[in-house]
Amino acid sequence: MKHLKAWVAAASTTEQARLAKLAKTSRPYLYQLANGNRDASADLARRIEKAAQQLRATNPSLPALARQDLCAACGRCEFAARQG
Repeated sequence: MKHLKAWVAAASTTEQARLAKLAKTSRPYLYQLANGNRDASADLARRIEKAAQQLRATNPSLPALARQDLCAACGRCEFAARQG
């Protein structure tokens, strides 16, 4: 989850809260994911990826997040690899 950890470090508290809201999760859960204490499901990884894309539209300095980097199953998925 090094990509999410980098994203959290680069984002403001407001941006972190916005990512959590858009991804339908909580900020503490994002921290759990970023620190490797939890694993993201494929669905959550997709929601985080989409939310991060929305936030990058307003702050291009935020790192990009890809579902393949957030979920082990997505990392092995041929379909997800073609989407990236």
